[in-house]
Amino acid sequence: MIGTRLLAITAVINGLSGVIAQAPSCGDEPIAQNGGGPDVVVVCPLPLQSSLDDWIRRRTGEGLTVRVLEPLDSSQTTRRHIASIAEVGRTRYVVLVGDSKLTPEGLPATPQAYVPTIYAKADATARWQPTPQLPGDHLYGDFDNDLVIDAAVGRLPVSTLPQASGLLRRIAAYEDSRDFGSWRSQVDLVAGLGGFGALVDGAIEAVASGLISGSLPGSVRTRVTHAGPSSPFCPGPDCFTETVLANYSSGCRFWVYAGHGNICELDRVPAHSGGRPVLSVNDLQHLNRPADSAPIALLLACYTGAIDAT
Repeated sequence: MIGTRLLAITAVINGLSGVIAQAPSCGDEPIAQNGGGPDVVVVCPLPLQSSLDDWIRRRTGEGLTVRVLEPLDSSQTTRRHIASIAEVGRTRYVVLVGDSKLTPEGLPATPQAYVPTIYAKADATARWQPTPQLPGDHLYGDFDNDLVIDAAVGRLPVSTLPQASGLLRRIAAYEDSRDFGSWRSQVDLVAGLGGFGALVDGAIEAVASGLISGSLPGSVRTRVTHAGPSSPFCPGPDCFTETVLANYSSGCRFWVYAGHGNICELDRVPAHSGGRPVLSVNDLQHLNRPADSAPIALLLACYTGAIDAT
């Protein structure tokens, strides 16, 4: 687990990405493809599709071709549908617009906005936690069933038409931003406690600090908030969350969290049940930044990818 955390930090700093999971079997039959595929495939339920009008005009104005599909009844049929439209080497993006949350009974929480996710066996973490499968959308970008991703995949996790329209407006505002303030050269780093003991936690912090200082350009300013009570970057447990929120609101290009996490909250400070979460779903309303200068968030933590959880 310690090595995994360090590898994850290294991957983010160097701009890499990867997924450690065994892909579910899709059968021996190859996925069919048609020639002349679009640059962008969008999977969006019909009730949300009107939100895409301005976004599609923006993308086609950039010279991209866009094809919009409705999701089918399962992730595998949806995946095959995408692959039948896409073309390896031409289709570069798959955009999912909709929610993937399930009820405790395994039914879509918002049927009118449901786009299923793909489950993979959680072999890498099965030894430490009982979850047998992990959700993820990356295999929607594998068009020829060879487990090599052919296109970038992203999801807008919205469940209503106003949510979809509002998020797409924020994206447009960010793309059109002419705010070249100091936030563009600022990186915020928030770290929780590893809980592996003072020696190991200190080693992790030292390695991470070395990677950061040795990899980022000299023009980039870093601001560190650390949950370790002995760290010079710890503001104290009584105001830790307030400090994180205040720093976020002051602006940064990237906001990075590394630490423990749960489905609805990040690690607690102090690190026990009586501590306060670094951030939780209740703090979303306090993450305030204008759309044209909103941070890009990277979270290296368990369960932050539990996009199917209610």
